[in-house]
Amino acid sequence: MRLAAFALLALVGCGNGVGDDAPIYGGGGGSGGGGTGGDDTPQIDSGTGDAGTSVNGKVCIVADARFLTTSCKVTEVDGLLVTLAGSTARTLGDGSFTIAEAGDSSTLWHVTSDSMSNSNADVVPSIQQVSLSTILSTFSKTAYTNLLTNNGVDQVDTTGGLFLRTTHNNAPQSGVSALTTQSMYVFYDNDQSGTQWQTSAQTATNGVIWIPNALPDQNGNVAITLTPPSGPDVHTDVKVLPGNITFATVAFP
Repeated sequence: MRLAAFALLALVGCGNGVGDDAPIYGGGGGSGGGGTGGDDTPQIDSGTGDAGTSVNGKVCIVADARFLTTSCKVTEVDGLLVTLAGSTARTLGDGSFTIAEAGDSSTLWHVTSDSMSNSNADVVPSIQQVSLSTILSTFSKTAYTNLLTNNGVDQVDTTGGLFLRTTHNNAPQSGVSALTTQSMYVFYDNDQSGTQWQTSAQTATNGVIWIPNALPDQNGNVAITLTPPSGPDVHTDVKVLPGNITFATVAFP
């Protein structure tokens, strides 16, 4: 049965201890047909980044949500708009870009498509924190709609999506459960399927949690309690923007 109503989950299992200090890296925020032509030079617009300093990155249009930085479309990714601290850049065909560096590690990456983007790169707007990575994940609108449909979720316009990678010693952390009062859905990666995600379970081999229809509070945050297979719970607030997908990582000690 598809669920359209919005409900709240009871927040339980909260703990305290060193787990509360686990490093947490989070995100805080229509296509055309022309693309950007054959220019192989990354397009950079000056902004408020550090004077003369630039950073190279790549936008990953995700094919399988269990592999958020490695299952990437490698062609026809040109023309996506990347924004960082007031600076903007356009991606090349493989998703690469160069942009003025931000001085603040809490600054947010924003990725979106517009009339200058390749028509085959029509993406859901996405956000993630600068300190997380220079690989910026996003989904095509078609792929994300299919993922929602396959898991019985009707998108609510006032909400955003959240993908949370859990790690330990730089490797995916299996066996993690999540609770939030700000969405009726919590899904976990499924070793047997990239399209049918698990509920009432824990993270599997890839350590990924998906929370669609997350309703941010008045500060734009979604509060989540994570329970690892051992050690104390971790409590975190993750920035979520309506109509966007946030990509974040929690590293357990």
